[in-house]
Amino acid sequence: MIITFADLPGIREKHKGQKIVLGGGAFDILHQGHIDYLRDVKTLGDILVIAVKSDAEIKSYKESGRPIQNEDVRAAIMDAIRYVDYVLIAPGPVGDEMPRLAVARKLKPDLVVTVSEKWKAYKDDLKALGVELKIIPIEKVNSTTSIIERIHNRPDA
Repeated sequence: MIITFADLPGIREKHKGQKIVLGGGAFDILHQGHIDYLRDVKTLGDILVIAVKSDAEIKSYKESGRPIQNEDVRAAIMDAIRYVDYVLIAPGPVGDEMPRLAVARKLKPDLVVTVSEKWKAYKDDLKALGVELKIIPIEKVNSTTSIIERIHNRPDA
């Protein structure tokens, strides 16, 4: 189900007694690595909430022309995946705070799962909220960037 940032406290209330897991990412061109991540993260709790990075956030650190698919399309794709219970487009940064940290503050999940070591800087903030942080290694089965490169480098293109 696609939700908004304002819906997050209601999700926590609706699922009292269940373990809520927050994950996220760009999910620009869906590939096997994304599916593996979603499947593995879903096993860590009862309810999986995915915060899809906004177009503005992706544009702030990726090369020109990204994202390939807009945030509404990416959210709809995530919503169609059976492992995902709720999807929202993460808000823009609040000050220098990562957008998904703002989601965690509002949702108060039991667990935040990420593949990024950058989250170690927020471990104390999450702990103060009663939220556990888990950084999982991601196997680079594929990546959106590598898919785009392969498309550009096709000999018959």
